[in-house]
Amino acid sequence: MSTAPAHAPAPHHEHERHALMSTSIAIIMAVVAMLGAVVAFRAASAEQETTRVERMVQHGVMLEIARRQDYLSRLDHYETFTARSTSLHANAERDLEHAQKDPSRAGLFSLSAQLDFALIGVLQPYRDYFYVNTGASLEQGLRSRTAADLREYGFNTKWQQPKESTPKTARLPSIWSNLQSQVEHWRSKVIILSASVVAFVIALCCFTFAQLNHQQPLREKLLLRTGIAFAAAAFIVAALIDVFVGDYARQRALVPAAVVALFALALCWFTLERVKHEQQHEPLNPWIGVLISCAGFLVTYLEGLQSAWMLFLPLAGFGALAQFGRKLSERFRFGANEEDEPIHPAEVEPTLFAGMRLHTAPVAHRFGRTIIAMIAITAVLSAISGFLYSRSASKSAEYAGEALENQSEMFQERSRTGTAFFKAAEELSTIQEVMVRYEAAMQRR
Repeated sequence: MSTAPAHAPAPHHEHERHALMSTSIAIIMAVVAMLGAVVAFRAASAEQETTRVERMVQHGVMLEIARRQDYLSRLDHYETFTARSTSLHANAERDLEHAQKDPSRAGLFSLSAQLDFALIGVLQPYRDYFYVNTGASLEQGLRSRTAADLREYGFNTKWQQPKESTPKTARLPSIWSNLQSQVEHWRSKVIILSASVVAFVIALCCFTFAQLNHQQPLREKLLLRTGIAFAAAAFIVAALIDVFVGDYARQRALVPAAVVALFALALCWFTLERVKHEQQHEPLNPWIGVLISCAGFLVTYLEGLQSAWMLFLPLAGFGALAQFGRKLSERFRFGANEEDEPIHPAEVEPTLFAGMRLHTAPVAHRFGRTIIAMIAITAVLSAISGFLYSRSASKSAEYAGEALENQSEMFQERSRTGTAFFKAAEELSTIQEVMVRYEAAMQRR
């Protein structure tokens, strides 16, 4: 006759250990899921900020091209008035010379010279209005003045004078270096936060696998520790990248994190108190979740975070679900000895609420465990897909920015070439006019 070993644990002790482990894993999963949701929210906020800065750069480039073209037009008008003034001054000097050589017609030549000098005085204010000081280099002067104008408009532009050793054929420094560095920082922040969300989902997957089968304690502890390691690493990386990367002040980044930490501690306390009160058969008021939600919203709103409602709605939803669960449990009365019943009862008594058994009872058959495992794997694959999408979107925006910069450079080069051509054509027409006048004067002699 065989007997059970003396060191074999009693069934009720084994059931209590499984229930305690399930409760602990459930608490950890709730905290990890909440932190993952907050990190996902921060990733979405960082993506919006990236889009905002990218749009600012694109609009600024368009304004830069327009402002640059305005300066080129002013230079063109200035050259026109300068050429006209030079021509009038040359005519006046020639008339004065003729007045000295021909005393009989000195009055006529003097009157013509005075008329030319008067026209020069009339054209002087218009020429001064179109004057643009570009310095020794036309291109560098245009970029410097354009950067200063855009800075007055609110754009964070900066012009850096190239070094003397820089070859003339090299591309000049961009005036959008500050905003481009911000765009790169925000893109890296989006990618890292998306990777942290993937790590949180992997941690939840490990916790789910740990609860599928309690018959292997070593496997359960290994999966639990692996999930905790993934969650801790993701939280540390997300917290560091959220604080030290970007233009947000540290205080504004730390306040939502403090609210989240406060809510996480309150959730742990709420769950433990619920277990204790259920053992003592005393109801627990779930409005604690609502109060925590309101407190988190108030602190966040006073801090000035514009997306406070995005943090408030999930927290308020938790309190509403807690209140709904309490009302539902009061309507369907629970038995006093609910925890003393077997894990897999053959039949559920009609006086008990069947939903209460779904939290502590492990999956009894392999098909159910397979379905849960597939759901967890699907969640991980979905998170990886989101990460790859964020990475692809960042790369696409980066390539679009490079294409816009190349188009801007090509337009500037073309406008500069066109301006030089127009200037040369104007000088050539002036030379031809002088030659025609000279030939006419020679024929009169």
